[in-house]
Amino acid sequence: MTTRKVPLTLEHAISEAMRPPPNGVGAVVVSGLMGVSTSMLYKATNPNDRNVSILTLATVPGLLNVSASMRAAGLHDLIIPALDVAANAMAQNVGHGHLLDLAMASAKVHSAVAAMMVRYAEATDPNGDGGAEVTTAEAQELILAIREAKASLDAKERAVSAAASREALGTGPCKGCEKKG
Repeated sequence: MTTRKVPLTLEHAISEAMRPPPNGVGAVVVSGLMGVSTSMLYKATNPNDRNVSILTLATVPGLLNVSASMRAAGLHDLIIPALDVAANAMAQNVGHGHLLDLAMASAKVHSAVAAMMVRYAEATDPNGDGGAEVTTAEAQELILAIREAKASLDAKERAVSAAASREALGTGPCKGCEKKG
């Protein structure tokens, strides 16, 4: 019996992609895209097997390839939303205010850049609407994705500047980080 995966996790997203067509792209395809054996993927996506983690196997290019493959097959992509949830969860564990601001900004940058890279891969896919040439509609989507990534980078810059300003003013990064003597 298959173990249920927690929704919006990479384990769930990869498991869904590994489903046979027409519900997924198949375990062999996902394995090839990620450069990992199918048996290792099954182990890494099993929440009961703590010996292997999908986070130790997955690479950004591999995850983006799976994401693009799902989209190209007309299937709902769960990879990017799962990455966004994972990044936000990690950011919440960082702790103090300035670190949380920086971590959240980083998570948003990574998510926006990943989405932009997926849109670019789709737009330049030889099997896409305009072949390897970018169509007007694809260019508009890509420009929007680039603007979203730029906005995320701007937010990251503001968070870094705010943290640096607190340091320069001598107020410290945050009250929670002050050493008690």
